[in-house]
Amino acid sequence: MNNRTISGTDNFDWAGLYAPENYSKLNILVFSLSKREAYRPILFSSNEIFCSPDCDTTSDDEHPRCIKTPSGAYDISIIIKQLPGNWKPDLLIVKMDGTRRNIPLGVDKLKCPKVFIVGAPHHLYAPLRCLLDYLHEEKFDFILADHDRHHLHFFSEAGFGNVFWLPAINIYPHLQEGTPKLLHDVSLIGNIGRFHPYRRHIAATLQQNYPQSCIGKLPHHEAAATYARSRININCSLNGDMNLRVFEIISSGGFLLTDTLAEASGLEMLFKPGVECETYRDADEMTAKIDYYLAHPDAAAEIAAAGFKRFWREHDPRLKVKQLCDYVFDGKLDDRYSIALDRRSTVTTSNYYEGINTRVAEYEFIQDLQLHNRNPQILIMSDNFAAWTADLSDLIRTDIYLHGDALRMKLSPEAAAKARPLNSCPAMPVMWNCIVISAETLKNSATVNETLEYLLKNFPFDSLILDGSPDEDTLKMLNAAGLEASWDSNIPVYQ
Repeated sequence: MNNRTISGTDNFDWAGLYAPENYSKLNILVFSLSKREAYRPILFSSNEIFCSPDCDTTSDDEHPRCIKTPSGAYDISIIIKQLPGNWKPDLLIVKMDGTRRNIPLGVDKLKCPKVFIVGAPHHLYAPLRCLLDYLHEEKFDFILADHDRHHLHFFSEAGFGNVFWLPAINIYPHLQEGTPKLLHDVSLIGNIGRFHPYRRHIAATLQQNYPQSCIGKLPHHEAAATYARSRININCSLNGDMNLRVFEIISSGGFLLTDTLAEASGLEMLFKPGVECETYRDADEMTAKIDYYLAHPDAAAEIAAAGFKRFWREHDPRLKVKQLCDYVFDGKLDDRYSIALDRRSTVTTSNYYEGINTRVAEYEFIQDLQLHNRNPQILIMSDNFAAWTADLSDLIRTDIYLHGDALRMKLSPEAAAKARPLNSCPAMPVMWNCIVISAETLKNSATVNETLEYLLKNFPFDSLILDGSPDEDTLKMLNAAGLEASWDSNIPVYQ
């Protein structure tokens, strides 16, 4: 089978996909990153103005279409002064991420609804806290994630309103019509470098077992053509996130085999594994499924066709823009995109600086461990285990084990599914990546030194997080044991 027909779209309006008349006519001011051409021809509106530090200022009939912004934080007045006198924003959209390269300040100067898009908080330094800090100072009416759904509960718990998910809102599909000739058995398209350690591992496995695989980075339009011309397209998230490549592969008519994600990612709400895509838990399962679908090309083609049809039925860019405007201006939202479906978002609401900040910092530390370790091992020795496990339940490659008194706690279903008792550990790690212990446990022990000696002898670790506030005696004993605070001053991490 050397060809795969992309079918089921005979009545689809391909010609109107990026036609201005099929999008909003609102005046929308958009702040984002990357060059304008990295996005589809119309992002939200035929009357939008795109602002980025990576684009050049350009005009169309004396009407600016793109405005180059300063890099970093700046007063939004700099941009407002460049807007045409007869052009008043009906909607402001700001997308920001952990690079901190486009931070407009003073958004209250614009008297229109304001939407904040959560950008890639699964990597970089303090990626969640920098967004939460910004939102604490700059008031937005709506907060949405386009793919990192699993982090939204932190924004809801921090007290922000109208937090929601709108997957694929900025997807740029490149249509592949007809019957593309299949040129590759296996493809893995994307960045593969020092910032992508787990993806490097997956790529190395492909190169070893399928040396003719197409592996590397390609421009969007070439990548889409490769997806349609590959029997199997491998996707590997950077750090447990549902990246845009999920949508790019499926929208091109390609067969998607992607790494398994946590339930909170929302992947299985959009595409059903085994029906509209396929998933793998590790490199061994990936190779087994590659071998199976190479031997059963009709099954792969059926799954690719089902995913393709569902994408264009539910994630057409014109539909996504309509869904955004329906919620912002009319309060209508598809139930699937409500963050209330992630039960963690309904557990507690508190002032960010009185409760969420430290939790987020601790989560970011463990998340960073997962980014740099294939299968990090975490041991929880804290009475606050239920909260820890709920927060860490979306780190799919991280193993969490439970020690001591925490075993007697009543766990939520999410916690029970994620955590395992220590005695179920198949082989005790030579070195735990991280141990979490209650500061009260150390403070109330006979001697802190004896407890530390017990830990170091029985549970050697790379990092120790104290859950709670240690007293001065505890800190002195930690320093005496050669453990020094590191990584982040906001949380007590000792190495």
